Amino acid sequence: MSAPRVVMYTAIYCGYCRRARALLDQAGVAHEVKDITVDFAERRRIARETGHRTVPAIFLDGELLGGHDTLVELLRTGELARRLAAPPPA
Repeated sequence: MSAPRVVMYTAIYCGYCRRARALLDQAGVAHEVKDITVDFAERRRIARETGHRTVPAIFLDGELLGGHDTLVELLRTGELARRLAAPPPA
C-alpha cells in the first residue's frame, strides 16, 4: 500500500500558498508542490474539473481538499490526519 499523495498547486506570488506549505511541513505531511504561476492551461483544467479557481489548490489522492483556509481547519480538527491514515481509494 502506498502513502496518500498530497499535491498542492501554487503560484509564486501567493502568500496563502507559502503559509499552506509551511503548515504541511510543520505537520510532517509529505507533499508535492506544483507551481502553476504561468501555466494557464493547468489553472483552467483545475477550475473546470473542481470549480476551485484560486491557489493554493490542495489535493489528497486526486481529490480536492480545498485551499489554505480548508487546510487550516482540517489540521485543527485532526481530519487531515484521519484522511492520511485511511487507505487510499481503490
